[in-house]
Amino acid sequence: MLKATLASGKNDLQQILTLQKQNLIRNISKEEMQSQGFVTVDHSIEMLEKMHQLAPSVIIKDDDKVVAYALTMLCECKDLVPELESMFDRLDSMQWKGKPLNNYSYYVMGQICIDKQY
Repeated sequence: MLKATLASGKNDLQQILTLQKQNLIRNISKEEMQSQGFVTVDHSIEMLEKMHQLAPSVIIKDDDKVVAYALTMLCECKDLVPELESMFDRLDSMQWKGKPLNNYSYYVMGQICIDKQY
């Protein structure tokens, strides 16, 4: 049975990384990339642990198996993922309701991935 929950513990994070590696752009064919999509950022367990200390990500589990995830990235994660620094810099230069976006508390919905079987 599928269940949405928050990632908790190293086992969930390891399963996120396993699913991520299966879907990295460098690990799939061009055909699969075009029909199913792909992920680009290759996180380390240390990176995920730091991100999840700030805000846990949403996962979908089938019993005990992580079959999908949506990584939550707070602005404080900016320095953890160098590939995303330019995105965070751009967000910092934007405004919402007349105030700089960095005056608000917000998060970025990071990488999203679903197991091919689901």
